[in-house]
Amino acid sequence: METPQQLASHSLVSAEEHAAAATALRGLASGIDTSVQQNELTEAEREVLTRASALLEALAARRGKAAAIREKETAKLHALEKEVHEAMRGNFADLATDADKVAFIGAIEPYRAGLSKPADALRQPSDVAFLLDQAFRECLVSATYTLAGLALKHGKTAEQVVQEAWAEHQTERTRLVARFAPVLDRIAVLRQGAVGA
Repeated sequence: METPQQLASHSLVSAEEHAAAATALRGLASGIDTSVQQNELTEAEREVLTRASALLEALAARRGKAAAIREKETAKLHALEKEVHEAMRGNFADLATDADKVAFIGAIEPYRAGLSKPADALRQPSDVAFLLDQAFRECLVSATYTLAGLALKHGKTAEQVVQEAWAEHQTERTRLVARFAPVLDRIAVLRQGAVGA
């Protein structure tokens, strides 16, 4: 059987779901205990049901502990997300040029429609504005969650993971700008057309 720590590590199961499972298991154990007391059972049947009840109680206790662990981890993760958000000021959050924003978006979501098929996805200036504003902000949020998760997983501070990610991004920036040059070209064409209109 998994330990409470192993159960809590399943990222798709929330603290509330662990707590609900613990409650359900305790309910089953209670129902078995009631049956043992109220029904005419052989000694062997009572023993089997008593062991089953004890097993359900043990499972419930594990899920209850997993809920508490998961709740603490979730609270810590939310705090780290806020810290990462603050640490991203002065670097990721302040990217301003088209090339910088496109390189960042490309690092986070390289298959976003505006990047993978710029001629199809970037048809008018409002598409460019969406990519460089809304998509950029969505990528900042995504990066915030990812970096907070890394900080939690590796026991690092928000500042450490942001600085490491920033250094890596700076190293990759030239390659990313070259990779997404067609996007930047398309942005330039659309902006030129908007100026001429």
